[in-house]
Amino acid sequence: AARPALFSGQLAAMARGPAPSLFLLCLAAARPLFTDAVLEFSLGMYGPFTSRDVRFLAAGVLFDLDFRKNFNASLAERFGPPIINIPDLHPDLRIKLQMCDSNSDTEIGMRCALSLLQGQNGYDAVSGLVGGLHS
Repeated sequence: AARPALFSGQLAAMARGPAPSLFLLCLAAARPLFTDAVLEFSLGMYGPFTSRDVRFLAAGVLFDLDFRKNFNASLAERFGPPIINIPDLHPDLRIKLQMCDSNSDTEIGMRCALSLLQGQNGYDAVSGLVGGLHS
């Protein structure tokens, strides 16, 4: 199955940046701590999704989808193999991605980030936070 070229190229370009490398390093460091149970943690992402560029939101959705293709065979069959292949990925690791829109406003961005970190948005508190272009 062919991948949409626009998103494949964008996600592959993101994989060459410092953030994915740091993420993979954290996964490798935590690997000995994993047990036979499913390990889930929440990751928060915020940015100016509506005010600046909806492609920030698309990148978050694509990260989530591409990560799940590493262990979900039906997703990989439907959309193709992962663009970012994570070697030695624990088969029971799950990341729940939560996204929040800062609308390019510092006050909204801070409230958004704090609500993700403190679990005040109706979901579990996130273990880490990525994003924040200028708000």
